[in-house]
Amino acid sequence: MMTEHDLENGVKTHYSPLEAAVRLSGLIRHEADIQTAMGNNPWPGADECARWPALHLYLGRIRDALLHSELVCCKSGIAGKDSPLPLDDPGLSIRHVALRKWIENSYPEECPVFLFGKGYVPHAVSERACRVLSAELQAKSIELTQCSASLDAIRKERDLLVRQHQSLASKYSNETSQDGAPYRRRISTLLGIIEALENFLIRGRISDQLDLPFRTQDSLIKALLRYFPKRPGMSERSLREKFADARKFAKGIS
Repeated sequence: MMTEHDLENGVKTHYSPLEAAVRLSGLIRHEADIQTAMGNNPWPGADECARWPALHLYLGRIRDALLHSELVCCKSGIAGKDSPLPLDDPGLSIRHVALRKWIENSYPEECPVFLFGKGYVPHAVSERACRVLSAELQAKSIELTQCSASLDAIRKERDLLVRQHQSLASKYSNETSQDGAPYRRRISTLLGIIEALENFLIRGRISDQLDLPFRTQDSLIKALLRYFPKRPGMSERSLREKFADARKFAKGIS
């Protein structure tokens, strides 16, 4: 049953191509003038539509859709199983439901009131497309969670490396800084060894029992430990390490 709203918007069960174009272009109030201007010409050209460019646009769209079977036509509103009607057939018409389906599929962003009513929200995305998009969104969400976990692991590893670097840098700084206790202890040890060797080699012997010169490193180390037992840093291990470092240094500068 036709409502007042339908009558105002020119709703019919079927339309001629010109009637459909008039309604799609929003020119229903000028339909009588247009029909008079076009006469019996079902497909007016650009010159005839000069006053209504939107009308010419929609006529072209409808003609193209009919030619490519994108828009189903009928004869005087009755759908048949025969071959498509020629475009110049005076009975060529388009059913309301077919016109709506064509607009919904081909121009989903357009929702003329006479086809869809007021307040219609176009469904530009199909249900299948929604399912595909939903699946893609879920996959991206899982991927994002995995990336976040990997990022957290990388950050933890980075923090650990930063702490290790800081610890090593602090240790190295203490060992090499002249203000650090390890540096002072190392220098004290070296100075103690040098002073002990000076007593042996320059100032003469410390005891008449000391056999000079020393023929092996072992005999020298034993003598140093014997006559300087309480000298800081002068353990057998320390002496061997310092003598080894001295030999490497001497080879490096020779």
